[in-house]
This record gives sequence, C-alpha cells and structure tokens, in this order.
Amino acid sequence: MSEPTPNPEPTTDPARRKAEAFRAMIKEKAGIDFDYSLFSLLHLDAIFNDMVANNLHNLQKPEFEKHRNDLVLQLGFFIGECMRVTSYGQWENDPTLGICLKRIANQDLTAFPLSTASDCVAGEKGKVFAVTHFLCAEVFKKVRERYYPQA
Repeated sequence: MSEPTPNPEPTTDPARRKAEAFRAMIKEKAGIDFDYSLFSLLHLDAIFNDMVANNLHNLQKPEFEKHRNDLVLQLGFFIGECMRVTSYGQWENDPTLGICLKRIANQDLTAFPLSTASDCVAGEKGKVFAVTHFLCAEVFKKVRERYYPQA
C-alpha cells in the first residue's frame, strides 16, 4: 500500500488555498470552524444550505457569475481536501476528466468535487452528503474485494 499524500502547506498548494478560503468564509458567516474531516463533509450540506438559502436566487444571476464561480472553486476544493485528508488521494488535472481527486483510499476511485460543488451552488440540496455516502461505500467495497475476497 502506498503512503498517504502529505498535507500540503496552505500557502503553496492552490487547492488548499481555495479550501482555506471556504473554511474562513464559513467561520465568518456561520461561526463554524470546519476541519478537513469526514464529519465536516457529513454536516456541510446543512450549514451551506442555511448560509446561502436567502441569496440562492441572486447567486444565479449573470452579474454574480464571477462570485458564483469562485464559490464553486472554494467549496469544491474544500470538499476534495476533506476527501483527500480523510481517505487519501491525489489531485489531478486529467486532460479528459478535468480537475478531479484520484486514487482515493489508494484504490481505483475518482471523485469530482468541483462538479459536486457546482450542483450545491446551483441549489441541489443534500449533494455533499450523498456523494460522501457513495464514496465511503465504494471505498469499503473496493477494500473488501481486494483484501477480504471471501467475506
């Protein structure tokens, strides 16, 4: 089994910088200091939905496109960093798939946190929880198949 990806320094890693910007915004607006854990992912939908519920309609307007895109990047990289820190994995800018998180839990699993974030910003409720649930189930399935084939 390969070694986990070390936590990058926020100042040198663009993904972590965007994720840190999202954490700071959540802390400022909702008073919650999320870390990069599975626990944060499980509660993110509720906090994010409460935070943007009153502004969701405005956020979709063309004049807020830059703000919306920045929010998608920050939220997406936060989701991805939670996945990476919790289950390991590597950010990759795949020429076909785009920016994604590969080799999750050192398995042949790929996640698309920026797509998940885009759906959340578009108003899809429960998306982060659903993706986290699916990813955890897939990690357990892959590990069981690889290390416990008779189970």
